[in-house]
Amino acid sequence: MPSDLESVQDIALAATGRIGSELCFRFPEVLNVTTACTKNAIAILGVEIFEVRPEGYATKHLSTYDLKVQNVPKQRTPWLEYVKANNALAKAFINENPAEGKDVYVLTASSWRELLQLLS
Repeated sequence: MPSDLESVQDIALAATGRIGSELCFRFPEVLNVTTACTKNAIAILGVEIFEVRPEGYATKHLSTYDLKVQNVPKQRTPWLEYVKANNALAKAFINENPAEGKDVYVLTASSWRELLQLLS
């Protein structure tokens, strides 16, 4: 079953490939993905930048903004504010770390539905 991130057409179309089961995005298209996530109530919980090498992928940079946004909401209404806060931090991280060349971004993300599945 595809993740809710993959189910959003604008997000799926922006992907340039996969690392394992995770979608990859390039700069600057990844900024549009953050906007689509916010519109679809999908929280970007973390961002990783990978360097594409002939032998595979190497981690280049990891976001740490998840340390600033804590207390995952247990109700739908606060979830929307949580999404906005996380996604604004994700967008800021991406703008501060524009990947070059073949480097790609992988977004760790969750929808409300996926969160409820994890909590049950």
